[in-house]
Amino acid sequence: MKLNAAFRYQLFDHKTSVMVYYIVIVAMSILIGVSLGLFADWGRGANIDVSSDVETLSFTGATAVFLFISGLCAFKENFLFALQSGMSRRTLFLSRLLAFAVLAVFMTVVDYVLGYVFAFIFTSTTGLNLIGAANSSMQAFGMYLLYAFTMLTLGYCLTILFFRLNRTGKILVGAGVPVFFMILLPMFDGNVTGGVIMKAIGSLLAQILRLISSQSVGGYLIIIGAAALFALLSWLMMRRAVVKK
Repeated sequence: MKLNAAFRYQLFDHKTSVMVYYIVIVAMSILIGVSLGLFADWGRGANIDVSSDVETLSFTGATAVFLFISGLCAFKENFLFALQSGMSRRTLFLSRLLAFAVLAVFMTVVDYVLGYVFAFIFTSTTGLNLIGAANSSMQAFGMYLLYAFTMLTLGYCLTILFFRLNRTGKILVGAGVPVFFMILLPMFDGNVTGGVIMKAIGSLLAQILRLISSQSVGGYLIIIGAAALFALLSWLMMRRAVVKK
């Protein structure tokens, strides 16, 4: 199977789930908008000032979770189909990255459009000034786009990792890693090192999040580096993956 055909095949896999996702998002947005309208009408009837800003959640947060789950579900069936149809691992991997890129661009654009449209409609009908997704600058568009692609590659990397592991390995990684970082390491750090390890980890994560949220060059490099790392690990694991009986 050629790269173009493999790309279209893998991209089509996401069609139904994306449609269902946006149907739910639009329905929830309408429900929230109606609730805000009722709140505004009630406030005016009670002589309450409702002219202040109302913070709304950005679509990108929910989309990031959706894309991560999409990445988790994107490997096994396509990998088995590729082996049966004679598709090379290289073609499968490259077509998957292309599908992820197109999906990330599409959903980021749709999120922005929906954010502006719903903010305009609800501001016009309720008199409330909705802030959040609608006020996201175009400078942030690139960051959201890279973030979406990174979440896809992260989910893809994790699902290939679990595909490669045996039953014991899956238990150790799936349960052992969370237990280590959430229970064992904090206990050891609190009783032995006086909290130095957890403070250092927290400080590092806070600095990374500040760079990303500031949309600085450092933040872009972090996101790009993470996506490249997850993609590289995915390829290294995929190239030696075999079907388990």
